[in-house]
Amino acid sequence: MVPAAGRPASAATAREILDAASTLLPPEKRVRVLEFAAALPRTTSGKVRRAALREQGPRAAEYRAEAPGAPTGP
Repeated sequence: MVPAAGRPASAATAREILDAASTLLPPEKRVRVLEFAAALPRTTSGKVRRAALREQGPRAAEYRAEAPGAPTGP
C-alpha cells in the first residue's frame, strides 16, 4: 500500500486500516498483511505489476503489519 499524501507509514496507520477492514469486511476478504511502500511498480499503461511485487517480497516494505490471527508462512 502507498500511503496518501500526509499520512505516515506507521504502526498507527496500519492499525487503523486493519481495524477498519475487520469491521467492514467478512473474514475471508480481510487483509492479512499490510505493507507500506513509497510507490508501486507499474506498467507503461499504468497497471500495477503484481508479479514485480511478488518478486520484491516483504523486504521492499517501509513498514509491515500483520492482522491479529493472520496465518504465518506459505
